[in-house]
Amino acid sequence: MQGEKSTIFLGNESLLIWMPILPRPNILRIGYSILKSADIIPEEMELLKQIQELTKSLDSSTTPMEKKALRQQLSEKVTNLNMTMEHNRKSRQT
Repeated sequence: MQGEKSTIFLGNESLLIWMPILPRPNILRIGYSILKSADIIPEEMELLKQIQELTKSLDSSTTPMEKKALRQQLSEKVTNLNMTMEHNRKSRQT
């Protein structure tokens, strides 16, 4: 299966996120092309961007309280991403 793999490191732990590249019908390609031209990105990509930013912030944070808050936010974003991906997977199957 083709796709894009992204690894997020959280201290000693790592999280692997797999973004499959699925074939899209022509009508969706046109829609995505229009959105891309308008600099509007899909929710999944926005979440991945936020996850990456939170990971960088976590790496540079110094206080334990700040790290705990960032881990919580990161966990919520990853959960949202997983839920969005699962919803999209189910909607493609119907």
